Amino acid sequence: MPPLNDSERSKWYLHALENWNVEDYVTWEDDALRWIRVQLSNYSTKQLGELLYLHVQQNGVQCVDEQPETRPHWRNRHEFHHDLRLRIEGRLIYFETRLMILRHGDAYISVVNVHDA
Repeated sequence: MPPLNDSERSKWYLHALENWNVEDYVTWEDDALRWIRVQLSNYSTKQLGELLYLHVQQNGVQCVDEQPETRPHWRNRHEFHHDLRLRIEGRLIYFETRLMILRHGDAYISVVNVHDA
């Protein structure tokens, strides 16, 4: 899987993760929330946002995979999606995210899918 190497997208991705504790910098879509409520019920989305941040802080932005979006229903809205895999309680968990760069000079990450890797 190719790592996130684009300097501009890397900057914005890190910016959003660094603000994991500020509302709306790491958001969670319904599919991700449903899985988390069942499989990671001991964790809040804030705690998971912090774990994502700590993972990238410790391993560098190269641990984030950048995938060109090929699925027809997403491709016309997003050029890429970004994947992270990290261990939580001994399980390797996959997080599919979308980087949303806003016109007013800010960005956030939307977690759209979570499951065992």
